[in-house]
Amino acid sequence: MGQRVQAGQILGRLDMAQALLNRRIAQSNVDMAVARVASAEAELSQSLDPLRRLEALAPRGIASEASVADARLKAARLRHEVNVQNRALETSRLYLEQAELDLEHLVIRAPFTGTVVNIATVPGQVVSSGESGGSDPSVLMTLVDTDTLFVDVDIAETNIAGIAPGQPARVVLDAYPKQERAASVLLIEPSASRQKGTVTVRLSLPNTGGGMLANMAAKVVFDRMSGSDRPGSEKKEKGEGQ
Repeated sequence: MGQRVQAGQILGRLDMAQALLNRRIAQSNVDMAVARVASAEAELSQSLDPLRRLEALAPRGIASEASVADARLKAARLRHEVNVQNRALETSRLYLEQAELDLEHLVIRAPFTGTVVNIATVPGQVVSSGESGGSDPSVLMTLVDTDTLFVDVDIAETNIAGIAPGQPARVVLDAYPKQERAASVLLIEPSASRQKGTVTVRLSLPNTGGGMLANMAAKVVFDRMSGSDRPGSEKKEKGEGQ
């Protein structure tokens, strides 16, 4: 945990045994389809020379019209077979592409640059799709974008009217009590907590200079935005969050 990873970096692989087998089968089918196309094309090519000779001899009466018709029918049948085998080859290649895609989906890559904060598996552990080694079967690890963190603050319902998206705020982390950091309101939850009588407000907090970690406790002071109060003056409402 705590490892910094880059977007696209491989974090792990799920059990690939079945997917690898499916790809081998798909590749084998493509190889066989290629061979069948080559065979059909060779047969067609071999049938064209006799046809051309018969078509040249027929006007002079040396070859019968029936033999020419038979040769033409054979060539047409072989052309059709070439088309059939080419379509089969195209289908086989699509199955191979799907097998490759299925295999790629078993490779877990970092969706963004961030820090690993929780790992539910151990190196070398084999995990099948849909399961993990932790309490949540859908989670293998937790990745956090530490360039910008969020602070969730519970505000009393009676004070929420004075909070708006984009409103500036100041945050002081318990870990750095002498450092005040600039933040802004990102969103206000659309529902309140009946039990606590509060509304959760989420702030966006740039991790300028680093040092901040996920789940750190913080104190927040909101600045007024409008009305008779001067911009930047301290608002009475304060909150604590993470």
